[in-house]
Amino acid sequence: MRKSNKLRALGAAAFVITGALALPSPAQARVAITWEEDFATSSAPVFCDVVSLSGYTDGGFSCFQKYGDVLQVRTGASDANGNIRRMSVQWKNELKDKNGNWNLYRYGECFNDLGTDLYGVCNKDFYEDSTTNKLGGKGSRLAIKHCIQGVCEPWSIWFRNDQ
Repeated sequence: MRKSNKLRALGAAAFVITGALALPSPAQARVAITWEEDFATSSAPVFCDVVSLSGYTDGGFSCFQKYGDVLQVRTGASDANGNIRRMSVQWKNELKDKNGNWNLYRYGECFNDLGTDLYGVCNKDFYEDSTTNKLGGKGSRLAIKHCIQGVCEPWSIWFRNDQ
């Protein structure tokens, strides 16, 4: 009988320990992050607060307008064979939690498949830097990078979304 009780106690302890190890950490349980993919709609040029400059080699570029949370991608000229190169802007958005730590909240890509030398926008809805966000803190920042045919420049510096 004693061995049976000891085995039951040992089994219960193993279950509790294993169950505790399988639980997500508070950070993991907070937010499920998924890749967002958008396709630009045609637009006139917008005023940009942050521009990805290295895309200017062929006339294409990407930028972000804080007012309205608008990502813009301008396609450049076609290649030597007349093929349109696919251009996009990748972005990532971090929020500050209640302890003052930055956490990745959203990320994705806005594709401009509208044709050669055309402006396209993806209208996003990011938290403002001064508002209390889903993580209980105040703070929202973004970084962007311009991509041509899936080859991307380095990330921009982080900038605060404050308009």
